[in-house]
Amino acid sequence: MIVVALAGEKRIDDFMHAADVFEPSKRLVYVYTFKTISENKNGLLLKYKKALELSGLKVVAVFELGNLEGAYIDKTVKMISNGHTWSLLSDFLKACDNFTKKEENGLVHV
Repeated sequence: MIVVALAGEKRIDDFMHAADVFEPSKRLVYVYTFKTISENKNGLLLKYKKALELSGLKVVAVFELGNLEGAYIDKTVKMISNGHTWSLLSDFLKACDNFTKKEENGLVHV
């Protein structure tokens, strides 16, 4: 299973909002991907969320690539930005939900 997390440094995100660079519903995020050996995602996504928060990141979403069922999504966020460009969160999630992946010789092709 491939877990995708959208999260950004809390201090930088807070600064962007305090400086009135970002609207209240926009968040600074980076895309983190994790390949897990567990296919049992029962509680796994929330564990990833907690681990990211403990490392000082502000988490917007954590989900399985190609499957948004059981995903954590911050409903207050409407837009995401990497600092250079932005996207609607809903468009990004829709694209990730439609992703297909194929494993071949231990490698994941997306």
